[in-house]
Amino acid sequence: MLNAGVAKILQTGLFGFIFLMAFLAVHALRDASRAGGKGSGDAAIRSARTFLWTIVVLVALAGGFDLLNKWLFEKGSPEALVECRNSVSRLETLSQMPGVDAAKLKAQIAAHVALCEEPLKDATAG
Repeated sequence: MLNAGVAKILQTGLFGFIFLMAFLAVHALRDASRAGGKGSGDAAIRSARTFLWTIVVLVALAGGFDLLNKWLFEKGSPEALVECRNSVSRLETLSQMPGVDAAKLKAQIAAHVALCEEPLKDATAG
């Protein structure tokens, strides 16, 4: 039963792995503090603290890579917004052409909305 929970946490990726590492470190610290005055208690606490600092480094690396990924591969790029503006211009030209019926115009408007929806969301959110 516990293994199924661990598997679900690990499915979230690196952050799930870091969470499990932190969970193990906290339990190691708790067990070491329960050991009290035993000689191995101090060594266990040092090991657990080292483990926790390793987790802090992993969190910083994972967070940094996540932010870098968002900055490098964002969908709301200026090129996407220029393409959206060009799509509006094409819609205006199409609407003035003779022989264009409502069905063609409706299809072009749907294509425009699909093209511009994400870049506009990203541009207004950021």
